[in-house]
Amino acid sequence: MNEMAASIPAAIRGLSDDTIRVLERVPSAVFVLDADGLIRWANGRTHRVLKRSVESVVGLSAEALFGCQMPSVAELPNEPEGFAGRTTLPTPDGLRMVVSFRVTPLELPGFEPAEGCRAVFVQDVTGIEHLRAERDRLLQFATVHEVLPSLLHELKTPLASVLSSVELLIEDYEEPALQQSLFAVLQELRRMKLNLEGIGSVGRPLRAARVHAIDDVVTQACRVLEASARARGMVLHCQTASLPLLPFDPSVVRAVVFNLVTNAIQASVAKGRIAVEVSIEEPSKVFKLVVRDNGCGMNAEVLSRCRDLFFTTKANGSGLGLALCDAAARAADGQLRLESQPGQGTTVTLLIPVSAPRDERQG
Repeated sequence: MNEMAASIPAAIRGLSDDTIRVLERVPSAVFVLDADGLIRWANGRTHRVLKRSVESVVGLSAEALFGCQMPSVAELPNEPEGFAGRTTLPTPDGLRMVVSFRVTPLELPGFEPAEGCRAVFVQDVTGIEHLRAERDRLLQFATVHEVLPSLLHELKTPLASVLSSVELLIEDYEEPALQQSLFAVLQELRRMKLNLEGIGSVGRPLRAARVHAIDDVVTQACRVLEASARARGMVLHCQTASLPLLPFDPSVVRAVVFNLVTNAIQASVAKGRIAVEVSIEEPSKVFKLVVRDNGCGMNAEVLSRCRDLFFTTKANGSGLGLALCDAAARAADGQLRLESQPGQGTTVTLLIPVSAPRDERQG
């Protein structure tokens, strides 16, 4: 008996060297189970697929390794494909992976295995699962995109009426307790309005034909967002220099501020601090908006992908905010810079030339 054959347990001894070489070259991890469901042999692909050595899995039960029972030979369907399934496994680095497996009788030409032996072929399909999840998200967003404009219109119109009514009530009633209650309602209504602008305005051009007081726009947006920060035990500080009137769309600027500050709030912990700074860089005449937090920060992989459309690390995130802010900046001949370190926070800097490029002005 040669060395390769000697490494095979008695239950499946008799495999030819050629057969063993074939099993070693199969692109799946291959396991041979005995009648009791114990793993008696595994190919070298095990390490690449499951990130586990062959030695660490041989002798384990299939249920212990995969978290589910494998059907016996008698339970397998009378089809060449055998039994197919899917399960989620932990990885050595603390993540989760999705694997598909197929259980078949151990039927090889000229080979008689011990009774009850079967083969399990395993593949890592985590990437495929991520693609499917991303596809489903894209389909959902495509559906939302169809109805979003009319939905926003239906919400903004009555919201504007309610806002005006509450503002008038605050002016008409001088009783302090009532005014305080109405002002709290007004703040929530303004936050709702800012949310709607954050959803519907970022896709519009940032540049505008008319000039506006953008420093006031940023200050007002931060004032509305202060309540959200305060509710989570954070301090939001806004520092704006006195700026000249700028040719930027106020609703788009508010939407950018909303998205960047909301991200900072969600990334921060209690007693965290968020700073918003606005200025004009001289002599280049570049509008500069900085949003800085001391929250959880991002690792290199997340930082490299955070501007990708639909990429998000949040369970209920849309993956739209940073992507659309980045697109708005580039469309205005500007840029969105991000600096981040895990555990040290994130700084996002929006830089937009005050004057449009010459070809854009001529167009």
